[in-house]
Amino acid sequence: MPFFSTTGHKLRSNYWLFQGHKVEFHQASGIVEQLKRVQGSRKNVLQPLALSTEGGSLNAKYRFAFAPLGRPQYFEYCLHDGRGNSCCFLNGLVGYLDTNKTSHGVIFAATSRAEMSGHYHFTGSGALVNFSGNSTSFTCHWEAATLSEGSSGMVYVGPSKPGNEICRINGQSRRDELNGLVSRHVIFHGKERLMEIYPEGRWRYNPVHIWKMYMEDTVPVIDYSPYFAKWMSRDTHLGQGVMLFALGVCRALQWPLKPFESAIGP
Repeated sequence: MPFFSTTGHKLRSNYWLFQGHKVEFHQASGIVEQLKRVQGSRKNVLQPLALSTEGGSLNAKYRFAFAPLGRPQYFEYCLHDGRGNSCCFLNGLVGYLDTNKTSHGVIFAATSRAEMSGHYHFTGSGALVNFSGNSTSFTCHWEAATLSEGSSGMVYVGPSKPGNEICRINGQSRRDELNGLVSRHVIFHGKERLMEIYPEGRWRYNPVHIWKMYMEDTVPVIDYSPYFAKWMSRDTHLGQGVMLFALGVCRALQWPLKPFESAIGP
């Protein structure tokens, strides 16, 4: 778990306060506006995303707000491409409850060309996530991990019906998490690997990684394949949407079905 924290947030069971702006969790549109407000305060100038045709990694300034166990959590990523340019910003608020004690979350993402926002809520055996903006929408049906089986999600462009599948997310089992393995999700398009996502950073103890972590204040969060780079060159808008949606889903839904409780279970 990285130790990068952000300040200025006050998270309670029924509201979120940031720099004097208070939003109650029953106001979904207000949460999106608050996420935009946080992004605006960072003053990032986003540039078009540039990927290497040989594949590579995307680093990020990863931040989260500390919150007591059982309260909602805030997180954010500012992604940098291989040239060090800020190219995408994604943040979210996850784990707040409605009157039926159902867990919800809201995610917001921005690139140099578009903005997208999404909402998730837990169902009986997983979660449903919707993400839309700039004339594109995504839906994901998520199945939570068990002790022996990894979490998984099917992502659709538009409604979740046969023929609309765009990629599949494969996560880890609870046993993997309990054994201390770095949180990791693999994204596939058919049989082709698009990317690997490390929601809390890919930790390696080598000089380059330590320099980036301590001096440049970044951690690698996405390893993308040459196949994904080629896909991005054909349809940048769709490729960026899939990447940000997958990152948001993997970060927001990495906990068990009852967030912030023990991961030990069947």
